[in-house]
Formats: sequence, structure tokens, C-alpha cells
Amino acid sequence: MRAPIFLALFMCSAAALADEWPYVKVTCDSAAQVLRVEENSADSSAELPVGKGIQALYDLTVLKTEDGPAGVQDYRVKKRDFRSSCNLRGAAYKVIVSPWKFSAKINGMCGGYSPSAQLSVLRNNQKLIDKLIFSGFCNPPESEFGITEVRLIAANSIAEFELIDQKGKYQKRISFTALPRLERTSLVRDAR
Repeated sequence: MRAPIFLALFMCSAAALADEWPYVKVTCDSAAQVLRVEENSADSSAELPVGKGIQALYDLTVLKTEDGPAGVQDYRVKKRDFRSSCNLRGAAYKVIVSPWKFSAKINGMCGGYSPSAQLSVLRNNQKLIDKLIFSGFCNPPESEFGITEVRLIAANSIAEFELIDQKGKYQKRISFTALPRLERTSLVRDAR
């Protein structure tokens, strides 16, 4: 009798935790000289797209259970990174996507959220973007907007960011020279 009850409770908790299935898509368009990193989500694991450059973010994590002073707790923690590479205009780009969560504790503050992408990009082994988190913050100002796409346009040495907040979608453009010092909060709609 215990096994069916445990299984039913486990299935309910797994369904509650996975109401969206986030994934990243990395595209290297050598003809247009653009490297694109997008974060999207599917409604179910069966609807996750498959193909070159696509990675489900849950597959980069593992559920870890610990028995501590507060009792048994579940944590969603990083298992591995997703890596991709691209050559544009004679420069070698290395993309590293890591899963990121505001709180690893599943039942902790903001811990029930799905993982988001944390993006790092190296250009000729020099940091261009360092650990830029797309979404999933719990507190303002970071929680007030999300990044849906980053485009690195090699021909112009410009990064374009597709962002979304309560007012809708908007864009920001930043030169490659300014990217290594990029503060995520500078991407807020009205930030200068």
C-alpha cells in the first residue's frame, strides 16, 4: 500500500515542479555572421524540440535529496554545462550555458521555479559575456524583466538583447567592448 501512495505523491510533486520545460537554442549563422542564444519553454517534456544546438535545461540538472536538521529537503542542482562553438569573421566563439536557479531548494523561497539559462561567451578565449542570467530572479530589479534572446553580431561587434517586462518586449544594443563589464540591471527598460 505504501508504494502506490508514494508513487502518486511523487508524480503529483514532479508535475507541480515541471509546469514548463525550459530549453536553450544556440544558432551559429556564418552567412549572417550572427551567434544567437535563445531561451524558450515547451508545455511538456514531449513537446521539447530536438536538434543541433538545442538543450533542455532540466537535463543539465539533477534532483538531490538531503536529510538535514530541517528534515528531508529536495534540491535541484547543476549536473553539467551545455557547450557550443562557432567561428565568425575569423574569431572563435565558445558558448557555455549553465542551468541557474535563484534557490536550489525546491520548497524554499522561489525554489519551485524552473531553471533558467546562465550564459557565458568567450571570443578568442577572452570573456565577452560572463555568467549572464536570463530570468528567474525573485527580487527587484532583476525580477522585473527577463532576457529571451542574445544575438552577437560579429560584423558590427554589437550584442542585441531581446527582453521582456510587464510593458512587453523591448531591445537593447551593447558594443562588444562594453560586454565584459555588463551589469544585468543595465538591461532594465529605462536604464541608461
